Amino acid sequence: MATSLARARTPRVAPDSASTQLFARGLEYRLRGAGTKDDALATIASLERLAK
Repeated sequence: MATSLARARTPRVAPDSASTQLFARGLEYRLRGAGTKDDALATIASLERLAK
């Protein structure tokens, strides 16, 4: 499971695909839970890049 979480955190696979990145963030959330405020801010920052 740790390997899956590490892969979900790494945007190497289709880094410009919003659907792939949202799926990866969903997996990460399911595996580790909500996380911290800093985790949320980092996720938002990485996903904002895709919206532009």
